[in-house]
Amino acid sequence: MRRLIVLAGVVVTASLLMTGCEYDGPTAMYHRPQEETTAPVITALDPPEAPAGVNTIAIEGAHFSDTLACNKVYVDGFPAEITSHSATRLTIRRPNRTGDSTTIQVVNTRALEIASFGPYRIDPVHWPFGHFTTGDELSAVATDGSGNVYVVQRSPRSVYRITSDGEKTTLGEAGRIVTDAVIHPSGAQLIFLMANRSIDRMDVETGEVAEYFRGAKRVSVGDFDVHGNLYAGGSRTALMVVTSALSEKDTGLYGTDEILSIRVYGGSVYVAVRRASGTPSAGIWRHEILDAAGTVGPGVLILDWSEAGAHAGSAIQDMEFSPDGTLLVGTDHSDPIFLLHADNSRDILYKSILPGNAVKLRGAGRFLYMLQGGQQWNVLRIDMGETGM
Repeated sequence: MRRLIVLAGVVVTASLLMTGCEYDGPTAMYHRPQEETTAPVITALDPPEAPAGVNTIAIEGAHFSDTLACNKVYVDGFPAEITSHSATRLTIRRPNRTGDSTTIQVVNTRALEIASFGPYRIDPVHWPFGHFTTGDELSAVATDGSGNVYVVQRSPRSVYRITSDGEKTTLGEAGRIVTDAVIHPSGAQLIFLMANRSIDRMDVETGEVAEYFRGAKRVSVGDFDVHGNLYAGGSRTALMVVTSALSEKDTGLYGTDEILSIRVYGGSVYVAVRRASGTPSAGIWRHEILDAAGTVGPGVLILDWSEAGAHAGSAIQDMEFSPDGTLLVGTDHSDPIFLLHADNSRDILYKSILPGNAVKLRGAGRFLYMLQGGQQWNVLRIDMGETGM
């Protein structure tokens, strides 16, 4: 029987050959004609190198795809996020790569060849500052006009001064757990807010602590204006003003809400608020400072937090300003710093580069200092480039 089956197979094969029947299966890739394409070309990068402060990089060239999905950009083999595209220009976010000789590659998936450009220099933009360890739970950070950074630990309540070149000393110890800290306009005192009616001061030379002011309500966050008035608030305290003469004024604003952060910039007080009721439920309002006594005007909503894109589900934790009027919002998001530019455009600072959870933000010179919370407490020194803070 087995011999009969073999012979039958031979007969069938011979019959197919004799009748000219062709196999109708798929054609191998290397037998298929390829579409005529023109390889992409990179002619320049803008800026020609990527120092700190550069948030995006433009790739100039030709024969990129008009279709976003057909363009791929790699930096040293790692994919980069494309934020805008055309046949002659691609813009990518600053990649999480550093070095003096990185290589940029552009792939047009409709072309057979890859465009390469290098060497290209990308500088690092952040690093740990102050030699803190994971177990050092930190609660506040402040900076002065000389570039010194003051960091307050939660327990023990040690206060450290770190010079701009990184020299760290223990200045003293706070009397209570500090929720926010700010340098007095005189530069001689570090002011502590502690979710308490009492606001303390520490002499920045001697480390001596004394009471600065005792008010009617508990305040957790605050900031000074150029007249020496301290704007302060907390949970259901309303926005309070401690005048330069150390008298207290209740503005009657946000009395049932939680004030998350307060910053003074350009003659106005900016207040981040989580509201007890109403719309929006969270946002940032601006109040013009009307006189040297700290009188503030009505609030103007500058950011409805529900419109903050991917950050809308995160918590606002602090704010800071850059000299060009960009508002930096510290959050507990994995990309921790949300940017609101003066023209109302929005972005993310160093997306996918900075570690998450910005508990506090303070600027000095060209650096932004971020108190990183969560599972690893630390202070990060973030280089903002020539525009500085």
